[in-house]
Amino acid sequence: MIRFAVLALPFALAACAGVSGMPVEDDDLPPVQRSENWKDWGREENVARRVSGTPLGTEALKARLVGNVLSGCYPNEQTFSERLTTDGNVIEAGTGKQLAKYAIQSDQLCFQYPNQPVACYTVTEDRDRLLFYSAGGFRLVAATGCPFPKDVKGVAESPSSSG
Repeated sequence: MIRFAVLALPFALAACAGVSGMPVEDDDLPPVQRSENWKDWGREENVARRVSGTPLGTEALKARLVGNVLSGCYPNEQTFSERLTTDGNVIEAGTGKQLAKYAIQSDQLCFQYPNQPVACYTVTEDRDRLLFYSAGGFRLVAATGCPFPKDVKGVAESPSSSG
């Protein structure tokens, strides 16, 4: 009985799938149509829909950030002031203390803080500030200038405002 079931199974599956043993002719298929839904798909277009401002590419990031001091706020209003050196170090602006290493690659700014995984960010220019989004542009994590902007895409709702 079990042998019969094992032998019958492939034939039953083929019958259920509608396999007739005959190849499908191209004339039997609907014509291929281009869909506008596929227009502008890709990493850049997906990021641009999730962020405020204009995403900066690798060369623009290097020109804007390397050798300069970044000062701003995190969502909790804690401030930061860091200089990105030409040799890949992140230096605390007030003390000169090395905080991390950084790299600019694939249109993202990546940081390696001690004992933490590498974290990469999409950086956009919005009006007179830079916005730092988690990789892919899902969540705003920092901004140059304070107070932290609430009028841009990617700002998480605070628990008190969601109720």
